[in-house]
Amino acid sequence: MYELTVAEYLRFVKLTGSNLPEWQKHANVSRVKRYYSKLGAALKGGNYPIVGISWHDAKAYTKWLSQQTGKTYTLPTEAQWQYAAGAGNQIIRFNNANCLNCGDSFRYTAPVGSFSENPFGLYDMIGNVQEWTCSEYQYKYRGKEQYCVNKNRVNRTRLVLRGGSWGSRTRKIRNSNRAKWSASTRYATVGFRVVRLMK
Repeated sequence: MYELTVAEYLRFVKLTGSNLPEWQKHANVSRVKRYYSKLGAALKGGNYPIVGISWHDAKAYTKWLSQQTGKTYTLPTEAQWQYAAGAGNQIIRFNNANCLNCGDSFRYTAPVGSFSENPFGLYDMIGNVQEWTCSEYQYKYRGKEQYCVNKNRVNRTRLVLRGGSWGSRTRKIRNSNRAKWSASTRYATVGFRVVRLMK
């Protein structure tokens, strides 16, 4: 239902001792400290979405969660994300969202569930943070949006992020908004959500 929260992700970090978010891993690097410090409480509040997470970090979390629960969790494919965001149809935007000039009361990230859910009962599919998918980016859809990237290609390609963020202008707060980043990229505008595969 929600983007993964700070509390959920930091529990994983504490138990595994690995995959720290960038603002913890490089806390003493002045450039990183300046970049993330502006988020204040939104950076560490338990029910805010986790940010500063690479694609590798997100995948590590899904692997750990699968081991802990005995269920299979992963990142959504781009096609799965699109279907979920549009609630099965082509609706572009639902109600209000957290973005740069949306008129909401949040300067940075908002606690998950602060805005109305879409018809599938999912929150913040557009706005708040951009979300990693497991799909390789293609300029035009040619099939890769339906699959997770081959592990041998992860570090040699760009992965798809979907949805806008708190730093996006209104024109990017659409379920069609796409971005492409390398798997090691971390930003204060990027988080993720997980999907559970049904057997």
